[in-house]
Amino acid sequence: MTFSSARTFNATSSTTTASSGSRSGYRLFLGYAGGHGIYNTSQSICSWGNSSGAFGSQYDGSCGSYPNSLRMGTGSAGAYPTNVGGTWKFWIAF
Repeated sequence: MTFSSARTFNATSSTTTASSGSRSGYRLFLGYAGGHGIYNTSQSICSWGNSSGAFGSQYDGSCGSYPNSLRMGTGSAGAYPTNVGGTWKFWIAF
């Protein structure tokens, strides 16, 4: 994902979408319960509609808490995620 301006790592909730890369047109939220990952444009932090194409901290009836109790998973056609749980790593490159 590439953005037109720098973004703070541990607290970004901008709804600006990526301008290029493998997830062009998607949002990136970092540092929030229910908002730490890549999301489609119908989603906001811990306020989900269709989660298709998203992955990261999910809403599964609860938003969890940042950083140690996030509900990590991948999006689905509905509001609730699939593949919740496990250990996740995020790699940020400059």
